[in-house]
Order: sequence, then structure tokens, then C-alpha cells
Amino acid sequence: MKSIRAKIFALVLIPLILVVLILTIMSVNGLTSMGKKEVQLFKQHLLSLKKEELNNYIQIAKKSVSHLSPNKPDDLDKMRDIIRGLKFGNNSYFFVFDTDANTIVHAGNPTLEGKNLSAVKDTRGLPVISELVKVAVNGGGFVEYFWDNPATNKEGLKLSYADMLEQWNFMIGIGIYIDDIDKKVMSMQQETDE
Repeated sequence: MKSIRAKIFALVLIPLILVVLILTIMSVNGLTSMGKKEVQLFKQHLLSLKKEELNNYIQIAKKSVSHLSPNKPDDLDKMRDIIRGLKFGNNSYFFVFDTDANTIVHAGNPTLEGKNLSAVKDTRGLPVISELVKVAVNGGGFVEYFWDNPATNKEGLKLSYADMLEQWNFMIGIGIYIDDIDKKVMSMQQETDE
């Protein structure tokens, strides 16, 4: 009698354990998949916020020099000084180029001022300044490229926003290094994995 009870118990218990095991595996896989989606949404949200922030900084910079005119002799120097003095964050700075990629202001590396950077390409072969000028002339926009990061002394992926200073026919831009966003995303990914 005990052996029949044990067999019936085993016949009921083994499938029950298998069902619980399969459901547990499916739940863990579902949570992992959902976690990856949340991480991706988090990254998209951070990038969206940074893009909005870059655009806002450009609008502030444009407003700060809107009272100046290329027709007044001292206004070019005033515009340069104002743009150089604008700061946000630790590693972000404004840069201004004419439409031929001549550096008018480069607050991150003033030694570039007066130099033509039309031939400068990133490691992917993207002509960085020419691309920034192109999006600015076409109404403003974002460009991703690799550039030396002064904080790490290494090349990093940078996202910049460029627009036109219409009265000067100059492109003005500002950018952030995306490495910081990737670090935050990796941290969230690690939390999700745990």
C-alpha cells in the first residue's frame, strides 16, 4: 500500500516540480528581457534629455550675442569673449566656425582659433567640422563623432549640437561626451542583472 501511495505521490509531485521549474525559468527570462528593454529606454531617455539640454545651451549662447553686429568693429572680439566665457558642466565648451571651417572660437582649445579644420576627420573618417557646419546651415542638428576628451586624454564618442549665428554666418556648437551616459547605462544594466 505504501509503495502505491509513494508512486502516486511521485507521479503528482514530479510534474508539479517540473511545471514550477519551467515557470520559474520563463519568469527569469521574461524579467531579464524586460530589464534589457528598461535599460534601453533609460539610455534613450538620457540621450533625449542631453539633446534638449544642448539645444537649450545653444539658444542661450545665441541670445547672449544677439545684440552684437558684424558691422561694428569691436563686436567680433566681444562675441568671442562672451562665447569663451560661457560654460556648462566640466568638459563641455562652445565652439564657433565660419562656413569654411575656420575656427573663430574654440573654448576647449584656444590654440585652434584661426585654423581651418575642414580636413579634420574622426577615426571613422567623418569630416567633423564640415558635418557640423552642414547640419547648422540646414537648420541645426546633432552630430555624433569621435573627439579627444580633455577629461580622460583619450578619444571619446561625442554628441554635439550645431546651429547658426545668423548675423555672423557662423556655426556655433556645443557637445557632450557620451561615455558618461554609457557609464550610467552600464550601472543600471548591472543592477538589472543582479
